[in-house]
Amino acid sequence: MALNFTTFFTKFGHAVYSAKNLLQNTGPDQDTVIQSFVNDFDSESLDVKNSIDGLIPNFRQSQAQARQAVSNIIVTPMRSFLTQEVREDLGKSVSFNEAMTEFLDQLDASGNSVESSTVSSSVTAGGANTGDGELFISTKFYDGTESQLLIDEDLLLTCTTVNQDGSRTFTGKGDEAYAKLDGNYPGGTGRNYSITPYRLDNSNVSNLLTSANFSTADTYATTQPANWLAYDADATGALTDYVTQDIEITNSPTGGYYNIVLYEKGGTKQLVSENIPYAANGDSVQASLRKLPGYSQVTVTSTGTSPNYTHTITFVGVEYAYAAVVREFLTGGGGSPYSVVSALIPSGDFRTAGRSLKITGNGTEQTDYYQKITVEKNTVYFAHALIKETTAITTGTLALSLIDSPGGTVLQDLQGNNNTSSVTLSTLSAGWNHFGVFFRTSDDLPESVYLRLNCPTAIDASGVLCIDSVRMLPAAQFYSGGPYYCMFEGDTNFELDDTFTISVNNDYTGELQQWFDRIYDVRNFRRQLPHSGTPTYADTLITAS
Repeated sequence: MALNFTTFFTKFGHAVYSAKNLLQNTGPDQDTVIQSFVNDFDSESLDVKNSIDGLIPNFRQSQAQARQAVSNIIVTPMRSFLTQEVREDLGKSVSFNEAMTEFLDQLDASGNSVESSTVSSSVTAGGANTGDGELFISTKFYDGTESQLLIDEDLLLTCTTVNQDGSRTFTGKGDEAYAKLDGNYPGGTGRNYSITPYRLDNSNVSNLLTSANFSTADTYATTQPANWLAYDADATGALTDYVTQDIEITNSPTGGYYNIVLYEKGGTKQLVSENIPYAANGDSVQASLRKLPGYSQVTVTSTGTSPNYTHTITFVGVEYAYAAVVREFLTGGGGSPYSVVSALIPSGDFRTAGRSLKITGNGTEQTDYYQKITVEKNTVYFAHALIKETTAITTGTLALSLIDSPGGTVLQDLQGNNNTSSVTLSTLSAGWNHFGVFFRTSDDLPESVYLRLNCPTAIDASGVLCIDSVRMLPAAQFYSGGPYYCMFEGDTNFELDDTFTISVNNDYTGELQQWFDRIYDVRNFRRQLPHSGTPTYADTLITAS
């Protein structure tokens, strides 16, 4: 058997017509009418004004009574009607929640639809922002359709907290919200929002990927990153070497000590090592540097003979590298200067852990990397990478995709949309760029799922791209039926009063859809009615019976 949706939506249209008429005296226009009437008596006697002022609470009470009437007359019977229709179709007793799930499943399978609203969204970073992080949003449902349940409002998010651990917090508040049976509905979301951007060091990211910052090499293929399958990357893909710097102790000091000065992010605030004895070997220098915040993984190797060592600092696991400086308090021997400090020695660029994945184009190889991941069905994810053009790229693209196997097929969402997105590399701006994409899994996942990082169009023979901090995680959602989002730090930290403005637009022209949520609360089932510009059931069904 199957539900008769024509019968249902015909009766539902009549119910919506009745509800709209019953709620006429609870709408925003009535507030204006009453207030205008009250204002006419501003100059009258106190007794008259007191009698008029009593109109407002009486009117509010009548509005509440009207909403309760709609609930009693329309909502309760329509919920009972849907449950009854499903019960009779299945031939067994069902709860309202079970009936809703069955109704929506059958409607999806039937190919029928209701009228669409027009929705859109945008994100605008504040023009005076210090930070260059980015906020990504998507208005698509987990099944790949555009959400019809978006609340039309502009939301201002402001950086209101810079925490001691370096994290930032953005806060904002949605416009006033109204109950679903209020004539002012929907208004705004009425929610208080608090968002902490994901940090580049991944300290607050539940990343589905391992070795996401390319800090570790594969045990056997030592030029390739650990836990990534370099499927087609022999000619073009390789890890950069860690940045190094040499500090040479000269002129044979016989006493005293020295300090090595490193820097916090930004390159201005000094971090001064403890006093290092004049003849300290590499192990001692390494131990001193590892005590500095942010440098706990650096390594130091030494050549030469005591005390004239050359100490090579390798910046392992650092988020940044600034040239070290030596403060000398050495004595004896040939006299000062007792040290020679080289410039930084990089093999590429990096952003988070001392090295990155570098693709040196040759014009033909479509560089291809994979990592196996674990994902859930019917879930929205977000993948993100930092990318930087270190030598000008004229041709080439970079893509992130969900794949069923190395060299296999791109996974699709429930609407048949491919889970892949690419960026044209010749359009990158200077510095590190954010590249992100939302993925939506279906209810039919393969046994294995991989994230693919590749160049569908090969990078030209003179172009070089560095990739750092690849992340994949479940996307957050502002509210049920609302936009999904992810916010990330950038190369420069956010500071107080940095802002993002999110504009979410919904013209609410698909009235059957909107009223189905108002009566049946469909958004809390993580569902919506299938919709179309050429619907099976148009809003013209909203008529008197």
